Order: sequence, then structure tokens, then C-alpha cells
Amino acid sequence: AQVGFGEPCGIIDPKSFTGCESSEALSHKSDKRIVGGCASPSLPWFAQMLIHVKASETHKCGGAFINKFWMITAAHCFCNSRLTCTKNEKTGGGLHPVYNITQFHRILLPYENLEKWSQINADTLYPVEVVVHQQYDPVRLTMDFALVRLSYPIADNAYGIGFQENYSNDSVMPICLPQSIIFPDLEKHATVGGRGILFSNCFTNSKGPEAFRPCAKKWKIRSGRGEKLHTLRTGTNDKCVNSPRPINKLCRDFSGMLRHLGKTARSKMTEDERKIFSAFPTEPDEVILIEDKELASKSSGYDKVHCFSTVRNNWCGVCDPDAKEGEAGYCEEDGIARNIEHDSGWGFCHPSCTSALHKFTSQMNIAHLYTFNSSICVDMLIKKENKKLGIKESFFDPENEICAGFVTNISAPVIAYTKKGEKYDFKLVKVNHPELRTKRMKSSRFEADQLVGGNDACHGDSGGPLWVTEDVYTNRAKEKRAHLIGVVFRGVECANKDLPGIYGRVKMILPWIMSTASKPQKYEKKLISQGVRSVRAGSVREITPFWEDPPNRIIYKKKKLKKSKKKGRKKKAKKTKRKKKKKKKQRKKRSKKKKY
Repeated sequence: AQVGFGEPCGIIDPKSFTGCESSEALSHKSDKRIVGGCASPSLPWFAQMLIHVKASETHKCGGAFINKFWMITAAHCFCNSRLTCTKNEKTGGGLHPVYNITQFHRILLPYENLEKWSQINADTLYPVEVVVHQQYDPVRLTMDFALVRLSYPIADNAYGIGFQENYSNDSVMPICLPQSIIFPDLEKHATVGGRGILFSNCFTNSKGPEAFRPCAKKWKIRSGRGEKLHTLRTGTNDKCVNSPRPINKLCRDFSGMLRHLGKTARSKMTEDERKIFSAFPTEPDEVILIEDKELASKSSGYDKVHCFSTVRNNWCGVCDPDAKEGEAGYCEEDGIARNIEHDSGWGFCHPSCTSALHKFTSQMNIAHLYTFNSSICVDMLIKKENKKLGIKESFFDPENEICAGFVTNISAPVIAYTKKGEKYDFKLVKVNHPELRTKRMKSSRFEADQLVGGNDACHGDSGGPLWVTEDVYTNRAKEKRAHLIGVVFRGVECANKDLPGIYGRVKMILPWIMSTASKPQKYEKKLISQGVRSVRAGSVREITPFWEDPPNRIIYKKKKLKKSKKKGRKKKAKKTKRKKKKKKKQRKKRSKKKKY
């Protein structure tokens, strides 16, 4: 099966992704708890680009190998405020770097160490040609595509002019391209990979009342002595607080009952207790407590309590853009979150708050995301709520761009209680009512109990690949292959609520890719690898970017044949010359004898 520039491409090793849970699809299918992204072994098609602008300033971009000597990345990795580009009329008015691209950029193979950029030697890989898409807009960062030709092929099975003779999913291999413009890329499970900044700000996770919200720098909570001010300690790592937070007494009682059941034999539990303990062997992220008689006597307007985990975890206050003065999470111009209650105005801290913020990682990371349909992307990225949060509106081009985010299913089971003296009896009930939904759905734009956020591409991942896994039928059998559907373009912050990342839509530029990256190029053999088909070091051959098996070496054979014919003719000419000399000598001898 021909996919892009030929077989093989995008072969997936399932072992590489074990332990990484996928984003949910955008529908409420289960209550499965989703974890974010995870560390991954090297990806064979991932190209790490290091941009060394100054002695103390190195930037990162990602990319994806698409054939023997071309990769795709983001145009702003070559044309930006630090690296000047001008319009080139020969290429239809597209931007072209005016600086020496080989001087500032280094490209690492998937298995290479990130420190290698400073070691310039025979096998240093760098760009020799950059083609920026002619419609690239450096202000809006739309059509942010660039194709980069490498200084040496990643592999070549015709003449062995490459880092290796064959593609391998253990080392280096290009990713497959979409086969046509009708290739499905929306409402699909997709994966993004990179070594950029893990997190750009400290925000909350999905388990507290305010999910995937940026932590406020300062917040106040009421105490017996008035209001107590807490501060988010900033530096290399932002630090949340682990101090006591407001907890409703009824929630404490329910949590205490769960801990008591954990120490009680099942034979000594009541039927209601057994049902609760079977459903929640540990304390759930959120429950809704409502009095039994309230449920029986009302059809709406319930008096209820939302309870969140009472386990002492790091937490922070947040600024709620919808909160009015006097309400929980209200922030004035000083940015201090006020009136924090037990069920609003705060959240549990995401791992982003204990990681090194704004620092690049050397570990390859992947995130399993979900690509949304265009109307949902527009709704999330261009909205009034962003202005309240001080977030700049994002431009989104539905035809040429995709947005993708991490979807988490959430739920809040309903527990009915009856007060008996100073104690409570609790029982699990099944109720389907719009008022009895998780509080974390506040201001959500989805009907199902789902949240978007918590995992995403971030700074330094620009130009990196977003791919889907599709079946490809080969001579061997049906195989799962990675197909490139997106290139990391831009985003607002990283992994915050309802702010998915924006990716360039690869299938819309297929004609441009094929016309640019299909031409044969001349390369000289280096002493990097020697294989069965390798030509001698220093030999120059014209190589096609398409993978051919068996390889087409006709040009090489013809040249070899011509050389052998030329050698034969020379040899014959020398032999003839020797014969003529010999005959001439013999004639002279005979003439001398006749004289005497």
C-alpha cells in the first residue's frame, strides 16, 4: 500500500504506549477516570529541532520526518522576531529566511541526546533548504507550515547514503501522510508528542470544584479571627498550600463514615452501607448530599451539599470570571480571590504546580487527545468568557486548522441522608435531574458530564506531530499505522479549561507537500554507516525521496557499465600499441640481418 512517500512509514510499537490512558470521546460513555499524558520512548518519526540564537539562548521546535530527507514543522520556527525572513517573489510571495539557516538550527534524530546540538561533527544534521508555505501569516500564525530539507538522508536502501540502510520503528522512520483530502481527522482520538515545556502556569486539576482553572496568586479564606491571606509561592516551581480549607460539617461526617466502613467487616454492615462501600472503597472526588425527605417532597429547588475529598491535599484559590462581589471566587483588580467556600472558589493543584515551570524537558512526552468538530472549536476558542479571564481571543480557521484537547469524564453520585439524633444514615440513590449534577460542570458548554483540559501540547512543541492510528493493508497483513493529521501551531496557555491546542490541518496542504518534497536530490556518501548496498565514501548519487523496495539502481549500474567499457577500451588500445611496437622491432631486426 502506497502511503505518502511509500512503505514503510508510521509503524507503531504498541509497547511504547502502554500505561498511557486515552482521552474520552466527546460523549458520556462511562465514568472512567482519565489521567493526563505520560513519558514515552523515542518516536521514530519525531524530529527535534534546536535553535541556538545566542550563546545563552536555545529554543526548541518539533517536527516530523515525512520521507528520506524532508521533514515538516512550523514556519515560525524559522521566521519570527529573532530570525528575519523576507518575501520571495520567486516562490509566490512566500517568506524566505535571509540568514544562514545552517548556522542556527540543529536537527536531532529520535534516538539522539539533546545535548548533541553543540557537537558539530561529520554526522551533524542541519537544514539545507526551507520552504515556508506561501500563505503563512506571521501575525495570526495561520498556515504556519514549513518543509525542511535535511543535510543528509535519514535512511536510503538504494546506495546506503543515509544514517542507516533501512527504516526502523526502533530508531528512525517517517510518519505516514493522509492519503487524500477526505481522510478523517475530526472527532478522532489523536496523539501529540514533544519535548517542550511541560506546563506554563500553575492550575487546578479535575477533582475540585474549580477544574482546570489558573491558580490565583493570592486568596483569602474566612477563619475565626477574620480573613487569612494565602499566597502562591512563585519561582522555578509555583507552590500551592497544604493548609486547612473550608469543609462542610456534613461532608466531614460522610467522609468519617467511609473511613469507618473501611475498618468494618462486610457482615456487620447494613445493606445501604454495603452498597456505598462497594461503589466507593475510597473517598470519591465529589458527591452530592441531599436529605431524604427533600428528595421525596420536591421536584426542583433542592437544598443540597456538594462534597469534595477531605483528604489534605495541596490546593489554591481561583478567580471565577462569573462571580459577583460577595460570591465565592470573586476577584477585584488586585487579583486576590475572596469569599472562598467549601464548594466553590478553589481547586486541588494539578501536577503543573510541583513541576519546573517554563523549563524544557529532555524526556519525550505524549498526550492522547481528541479532535473536536469545527463548531465546538470556534465556541471554545472565540468566546466572551475568555475576556473575563483576561485571555486574548484566538483566531481559528475551521478549514485549515484542527483543535484538540483532553476530555475527562466526571460524575457526582447522589447520596440521600437521614438525621438520627447527632448521627446520619446515608444511602446511595439513582436520580437523573439537571439540578443534581456535578458542580464542576459550571459554565461548561457540554451536555454530558465532561471537562476539557489538563493535558495539551505546550511551548517548545511547535511544529511537532499530531497523528491518528489507522489500519493499513500491506502484503504482510493489516497493520496499525500513524498518520500525520496536524502540526502544532499555537494555543492559549497550556491545558487550561476549554482551551484546546490549535494544529495545522495536514490533509489541506497535501498538493504543496508532494510538489515540494518529491524531487530527487544529490547527496555525498559519508563514513557514518556501511551496509551491503553502500557505495564508497565520497561517492555522489541522486536519490529519490520515495522509498522503493527493491531499490532502483539503474542510474548507478549505467554509470558503472560506462566506466567498465571505458576501461576495456583503454586496455585494448594499450595492448594494440604494445603489439605494434613489437612488430616494429621485429621488422627492424629482419632488415639488419638482410644487410649482413
